[in-house]
Amino acid sequence: MKYPYILVVTYGRSGSTLLQGVLNSIDGCLIAGENFNFIFPLYQSYRRLLSANTHVAEGVLGSENPHLPRHPFFGARRLSPELFLEDASRLVIAQLRALDESKGTRCLGFKEIRYAEALPELEEYLDFLHRILPGSALIFNTRRSEEVARSAWLKKQRRRDVLSRIQRLDMLFRAYADKSLNAFVIDYSDCVRKTERLKDLLQFLGAEYSEARIDAVLNTPPQFFSRPRGRATSPGSRNG
Repeated sequence: MKYPYILVVTYGRSGSTLLQGVLNSIDGCLIAGENFNFIFPLYQSYRRLLSANTHVAEGVLGSENPHLPRHPFFGARRLSPELFLEDASRLVIAQLRALDESKGTRCLGFKEIRYAEALPELEEYLDFLHRILPGSALIFNTRRSEEVARSAWLKKQRRRDVLSRIQRLDMLFRAYADKSLNAFVIDYSDCVRKTERLKDLLQFLGAEYSEARIDAVLNTPPQFFSRPRGRATSPGSRNG
């Protein structure tokens, strides 16, 4: 494997669980499922800390000496964005390593579908991920927007809104991948049809292409979350 970390960047109903299974069929690779985008608030905190630090340093928040204890932003100039990045990196890497019970995995990562939360700062957020997970590969997983809009819970939403959101994300995914050496775009159809693009993905990752392993993944029914029957749906409801 060429990369110590792999992040599957996508949206709901894109076939990302299938791609996750393909990646987990690679020896030494452990790709976890979704985590409700827990890293994004770290990015937001970093941006706020950066704003406080740079605004004071550039004198945007007033001309009075910010080193004086009476200054409203006293101490902000000493906040360290670099220290925050170091701490965030240690935190996220520790969380990923905790998934590896064997302690012998060579490549860790996860897939996440909630990148629309990062709009309109998606590019900056992806840069942040690269900084706290150095050497990581980003795999952008796409699917035809019309298929996504007809799938599961998304078909209950306004079709026009779903199509617009997916098409915008696809455009941003491809734009980011075009300028990055550590990014790859693959479509759901490439996985299910086992196209040359799927072989290219494995080559990009520095992994061996095993059709037998991929067939085993394709022939295994996916498991999705479903609410247990009889479970209360709100604090005031009752099992029955």
